[in-house]
Amino acid sequence: MKTLSKLSFVLLASLAFAGCKDKKDAPAVASSVSAAASASAGTKLAGLKDKMGLGAKKGSAVAHLPKDCAVMGVADVSGTLKHPAIAESIVPKLKEALEKERANKEKSIQAFMKETGLDPLKDIHSVAVCVRDMDAKTPSFLVIVGGVFKAGSVLPALQKTSKDSEKFVELEVAGVKTLGNDKKDKFVAQTKDGLIVVANNKALLEAGLGTSSAAADAKLPVDKTTAFIVDGQALQGLVKKAGANPLQKHLVKMKRVTNTFDLAAGTTVTRVLMPSNESAIEFGSLLKTMLEEMKKKPQGGPPGIAQMIENVKISYEGAELVATSTIPADAMKQLIGFMATAMTKNMK
Repeated sequence: MKTLSKLSFVLLASLAFAGCKDKKDAPAVASSVSAAASASAGTKLAGLKDKMGLGAKKGSAVAHLPKDCAVMGVADVSGTLKHPAIAESIVPKLKEALEKERANKEKSIQAFMKETGLDPLKDIHSVAVCVRDMDAKTPSFLVIVGGVFKAGSVLPALQKTSKDSEKFVELEVAGVKTLGNDKKDKFVAQTKDGLIVVANNKALLEAGLGTSSAAADAKLPVDKTTAFIVDGQALQGLVKKAGANPLQKHLVKMKRVTNTFDLAAGTTVTRVLMPSNESAIEFGSLLKTMLEEMKKKPQGGPPGIAQMIENVKISYEGAELVATSTIPADAMKQLIGFMATAMTKNMK
């Protein structure tokens, strides 16, 4: 499955900007939640808009998100790549990576793209993710790649072009042809509506091959560049494993965390649902104090971090704490340029 892994590099690189924001480049509340997580590892669906290829239509990645995800997320790949600064600084690097693969003597990537007719930078529109079993040594994950793919083309192409094709185990899951490995911890399939589904758990793969209203029921904001929801029970378990920290007594009370990032506006919003308005205000007060202390110290890291910290606004909507921050356009352009330079170094 090395061919698919290499294609995944291109895909993940295109999402690098979005991934950055909930770690170093997010407001303090999002950073706190992300740190805790990394320490261990309304309408129904039919009414969803077809914005960024995520609506309830054929080829919708979000439509394949199953219920009972500890973490549920979605990213707008095509919209991200069309952003002017991304198109100028990041897309050329991704094209360069693809050209290097085409020039590779193995040529499996080139052969794969030829067999499937796939152009990753044009045909991949969205990615949806579901994670379960967060307290396990290896959590179960499901990745759904949405876009324009020739139905039934991916698996035959992998079998034909991959050097590891003799290691594939062919099986059927929910009536769909699937490729796995002998350890039964890697699976790839193509849904009946053409999407690519990758998982490390057969049961989760089966869930992803079908469709559900899980995203709509959870109110996942599919109109943003990226959006994710983390279940409170999963977060509480991770926080306890992470050990003592100044926010622990508040973090263990969280019932749900929702984070969105709007690339065009440069705005990130983190919503933390607490047991009550009082507990939300108590948590927010501590965060405000921490933010004030952070503002007094020089902020290192990528461009824009200091501005984001300076611009964090905390408000309350009932039992929900809402932290909003915007990075100015000039700092955003600098940040994207910083990422392009980092990509260049990683590609050498």
